[in-house]
This record gives sequence, C-alpha cells and structure tokens, in this order.
Amino acid sequence: MINHEEKFKVVECSVLTEKKIYFNSPYCWSNGKGKQFNTNKFKNGKVSTRKPTIHHHGNPDGFNNRLERRSSHCPFYKGEFIIEINDNTIKEIPSGLVVNFD
Repeated sequence: MINHEEKFKVVECSVLTEKKIYFNSPYCWSNGKGKQFNTNKFKNGKVSTRKPTIHHHGNPDGFNNRLERRSSHCPFYKGEFIIEINDNTIKEIPSGLVVNFD
C-alpha cells in the first residue's frame, strides 16, 4: 500500500554525517534480513520485531540546523520528505573538522 494522500511529510533527522542525512521512516519497517514492510505488525495484528527503516540522503550543507527537502525513495510513500536537522540530531563530525555553529 502506497501513501499518495500527503504531498510531504516532516521527519526528524536522527544522524547527520559529513556526507549523509539519516532518518527513520514513518512508513516502512525492516526485519533483520533487510526486507521492508508497510507495517510493524503481523497479519494477525501482533506487533513484530521490525524496526523503522532508516532512509538516507546526501548532505550538501554541513552541520547547521535546517530543513532539507528530499524526494522519497521509500517503497510505501511517494511524496516528499522535509527533514528537520535540529539540536536532537546526532552530528558525527569528523576528527579535526572545525565547525562554526554561530
């Protein structure tokens, strides 16, 4: 089932590296073997051990807090994501890199 109702979905960036933006998908879950599902429940309604799928996109603008707009490549959502990079985001800054957050 693909969600066509929303034009965009705001998500929070979980991890930011020098080259990638990572966030947990609100639309798909993965099992330990990498297979993706549109729910975290089994057909009988019981909650499974599936985890939210982590999606990633390129990071063109460093480590500052901001909003990034990206097209989805999630198999269950065909809108766009607005990715919020904020103070809750884990920023993996490479050793020796000087970052100005002013």
